[in-house]
Amino acid sequence: MSTTQLRDVPADESTDARSLDHHDVLDTEELTAIVQRIAANDAPARITPGTMRRWTLAEEAPIYQAWIIAWPAGAGLGLHDHDDSRAAIHVVAGQLRERYLTADGLVARSLGPGVTERLPHDHTHEVVNVGTVEAISVHAYSPPLLDLSFRADPSIDLRADANATDSPIA
Repeated sequence: MSTTQLRDVPADESTDARSLDHHDVLDTEELTAIVQRIAANDAPARITPGTMRRWTLAEEAPIYQAWIIAWPAGAGLGLHDHDDSRAAIHVVAGQLRERYLTADGLVARSLGPGVTERLPHDHTHEVVNVGTVEAISVHAYSPPLLDLSFRADPSIDLRADANATDSPIA
């Protein structure tokens, strides 16, 4: 299966996820069930081999999206939010470090294999593979993300070749 490259969808082609009724948005418990189900179905086999951060769309519905992301050792994504979407992350393999904002400042936590975290709609964080082997994680968002630009972030890349980009979308 090839890696899915994201594109911006013009407003007239998509449902405005922010206008969905509250009942049309999954809660973090439902998102957790989705990421755990996808993770249990050989998520790593769905990612194209490579040396850069890679992703593939695992599932999509009008009220959510689920992605599988491969994080080579040292690769990461700087501080970002999810456009007011709720989310869940499940780590399948490897070790990720998440740093996120709270009222008291930046907090760090380690996410290892089997760990699932639920993220509220206002969560702002960075994610970095601080381990020595590739990490694989499954992410689900509801409503679906509007900003579909998974971007290269050389400022957070801990690898020696930090000037390489993860995707053509920067």
